[in-house]
Amino acid sequence: METRSAKIAPYSVPRVRSLIATLIAIMCCGFASNSLAHPLAPSLLEMREESGGNFAVRFKTPSLRAPGVELEPVLPSHCEAIEDRSVTVEPNHIELHWRVACGAEGLLGAQLSVTGLERSRTTALIRVLLLDGSLMKGLVRADASAFEVRGGDSVAGNYLFLGFEHILLGPDHLLFVLGLLLLIVGLRKLVGAITSFTIGHSLTLAAAMLDLIRIPQQIVEIGIAISLLMVAVELARRDAEAQSLLRSRPWMVSFGFGLLHGLGFAGALREAGLPVEEIPFALLFFNLGIEAGQLAFIAVSFGLIAWLQKKVVERSWIDLVSAYAIGSLAVYWVLERSANLL
Repeated sequence: METRSAKIAPYSVPRVRSLIATLIAIMCCGFASNSLAHPLAPSLLEMREESGGNFAVRFKTPSLRAPGVELEPVLPSHCEAIEDRSVTVEPNHIELHWRVACGAEGLLGAQLSVTGLERSRTTALIRVLLLDGSLMKGLVRADASAFEVRGGDSVAGNYLFLGFEHILLGPDHLLFVLGLLLLIVGLRKLVGAITSFTIGHSLTLAAAMLDLIRIPQQIVEIGIAISLLMVAVELARRDAEAQSLLRSRPWMVSFGFGLLHGLGFAGALREAGLPVEEIPFALLFFNLGIEAGQLAFIAVSFGLIAWLQKKVVERSWIDLVSAYAIGSLAVYWVLERSANLL
């Protein structure tokens, strides 16, 4: 009996704790290396036909990008510039305007792309408007870097993917959801909190895109980091029995934070420069993509938490380590984003 008790179980508490601590350290370093810890807005390449074979080109790209990354549109070789580029610099983006002549070949069947996507955390929306009123739209990214101009479009799928990618590449939003999962006890309360968070960010996402509300994105990002810090502080509290507002009425607090996070989601679509007539459709599928990504993350998180508890790791220890990891990142982001604002 003594010999058997002296053996160390394959998934003993010290070993699992060491493994999780290492994973958390790697995650923290990875998140901290990202200046905004938030996916950057997509670029927009728009070509409008003005006369037979002549197109006005607009390329809009975020002014903030990964160091050393240059985003550049790539047009078909038969399209020649007939006007020098003009540059407009705004606080959050840069726009290039010029005209090209594509001759009798036009753009049907041609390919459009943007270089630099493989080194950045961005995608690019493509819009081609022909003289006959035909509108073709697409999305290019690192693993599908060319868009073929052809009849019909899959705009629903494009915005769905854009929303799905946006939430999964935004660790601050995901860590907030993770904090709620760890903090709230009881399935009913948890479902209510997640639903309230969803309703909140859906409302402000729509309001911001319809220009009913406009708050500087830098302020929004600081607020999101502060909301993350508040959840971490509550998660780290030893007196979990104390009925704070976040524990007693999580739906109310998560709804308020959802309003804030929705303004962050809106930045991706607003900076893409979508025409007014496309906004309702884009909003619907972008938001559906966000919800799909959020549900996928919740499912994976539940599975991971259950696995850790099954391997003899105390839930209180998981909560405490997560609280300090989330809180440390939140403080870093608050300080960094405040410095960027100043």
